[in-house]
Amino acid sequence: MVTIKSIGEFIKDEMKRKRITQSQLACKIGVDRTTISKYINNHVNIPSDVLHNITAVLDSPKLRILAFGTTSSGLVFDQVKLKFYVTAVKAIEEFKETVEDIESVLLFAHNIDSVEELDQGQQEKFNRMLDSLEDVRHVINMLDICAHDLDADLEERNQRCLQKYRRRGYLSEDY
Repeated sequence: MVTIKSIGEFIKDEMKRKRITQSQLACKIGVDRTTISKYINNHVNIPSDVLHNITAVLDSPKLRILAFGTTSSGLVFDQVKLKFYVTAVKAIEEFKETVEDIESVLLFAHNIDSVEELDQGQQEKFNRMLDSLEDVRHVINMLDICAHDLDADLEERNQRCLQKYRRRGYLSEDY
C-alpha cells in the first residue's frame, strides 16, 4: 500500500526536479504555502482533489502512477455501450496496434537518452506509440468496468497481481 509519506516525499522530489517552490505550487493550486508544507512533510493527508491538482501542476507521470495507479486521465467513454465481448475484441485490436507501434519505435530507440535526439519522423512514430499506449490504458479500464459489471472480484485480481509482481521482483515484499 502507498503511504502518505511516500507521496509527500515524491512531491518534494518532483518540485525539486521542476524547480518549483512551495509558494509557487501553493499559488498554482490555490492554497497557502504552509498547507503545501504540511502535505509534503506528511503532517496532514492530501485530499484527492488537491492531489489531482498537484499532479497536474507537476506534470509527473510517476507521481500520477503513485497517487492514482495510472498515468491516464480518468476518462470513461460515456458514448460507448459496454459489453464484455465487444470491448474485449476492441482491446485485442488496440493491443495489436500498440505492439506494432512499439516495435516500430524499437527499431531506432535502443540507445536514446532523450526524445530530442530523434528526427521528426522518429518523433512522430514515438508519439504515435504514446497515443497507442494511452488507448490501451483506456480500453483496459473499460474491460475492468465490464468485468465489474459481471461481478468479477477486481480486488482479488489486484491481490493476485501484487503477489505475482513480488515474485518477479518488480515490487518489494513490504509494498
